[in-house]
Amino acid sequence: MKLKFDANLPYQHDAVKAVVDIFEGQPGAQTDYASGLQADIERDCQIKFGRIEKTALQSKDKTLFDYIPYDSEVEREFARQLDGMEDVRLFVKLPRWFVVKTPIGDYNPDWAIVAEQDNKVYLVRETKSSLDDAKRRSSENQKIKCGKKHFQTLGVDFKTVTNAAEALTTV
Repeated sequence: MKLKFDANLPYQHDAVKAVVDIFEGQPGAQTDYASGLQADIERDCQIKFGRIEKTALQSKDKTLFDYIPYDSEVEREFARQLDGMEDVRLFVKLPRWFVVKTPIGDYNPDWAIVAEQDNKVYLVRETKSSLDDAKRRSSENQKIKCGKKHFQTLGVDFKTVTNAAEALTTV
C-alpha cells in the first residue's frame, strides 16, 4: 500500500494536524500518525480474505493512501461518495487506536474530513445505516453521545450521518 502524501499540498498537512489536534491530551498509542495509520490500513485491508479488494476501496486523490479501509457496506459507499465530491479535500478512516474515552468504554469515530466550501472546515463523522437510535444498541448510542460532547467541547463539528451529502452539512 502506498502513502499518497504530497508535501506540496498544504491542505494535507492541515488535515493531518487537525485530526491529531482533535485528540490532543488523550493518551496515544502511536507517535507517528502516518506510519501507524498505514499499518492499520494494511492490516484492516487484509484480514479475513487476504485480498485488499474485499475490505478496502481504491481511492482517487482525496486520501493519504491508495486504499480506504471500511468495516461495512455503509462505510464503503460513504467513502466512494466522499472520494467523488468536489468540496472534499481530504478524508481518512480513523484508525482503531484513535479513541475518545467515555464512561461506557472507548469510542472510535469513523471518519475525519477536510472540506472547503466558503471556508475550510474540519469534520468528524460517524456513519450508520440509520439515524434511528432505536435501531442501535444502547451502549453504542451512549458512546456516540459522549463523542459528540467531546468534539463540541473541542469546537469540532461532529455528527452521525448515513451518507456523504449529510456529512458536508454542518450541525
